[in-house]
Amino acid sequence: MVNYRNSIVKFNKKTNKIEAFGKGNELENVEFSEASACLLHSGEICDGSKSGFYTFKPEAVKRRIIHAPLVFTRLLLFNKEVETAEEGSILQTQLDKSPKIEFNSKQNVFTIEFATLDMRAPEKIQYAISWMVLTPTGIMC
Repeated sequence: MVNYRNSIVKFNKKTNKIEAFGKGNELENVEFSEASACLLHSGEICDGSKSGFYTFKPEAVKRRIIHAPLVFTRLLLFNKEVETAEEGSILQTQLDKSPKIEFNSKQNVFTIEFATLDMRAPEKIQYAISWMVLTPTGIMC
């Protein structure tokens, strides 16, 4: 374990992986002082900052996994907002409650806006998306 600016860096000798722990991992607004860390007889590390000392056991430092809900906030079709439950609308219920949305072949320009309901460290939240397209010959992914 070593401190670097406003993070603690952990190196795993077995896997050769490096993890940085800072904002969003229990170290909000910490500025560590240069050359202020020491290893205590107990095996703990003591690290100095502008606001005091942090003492911790290196093996206890773990990545916090955030399970924040994702909500869909708005649907646009050809840059116009799609209204819910209007006659002919592709949305029959609230966007976030819709189990599926079906577009016809001419509705090929759309935008889906979404948000995560956790603002502790928004820069660390990652998203992935998967599309399934039904064509006359089958499903393309």
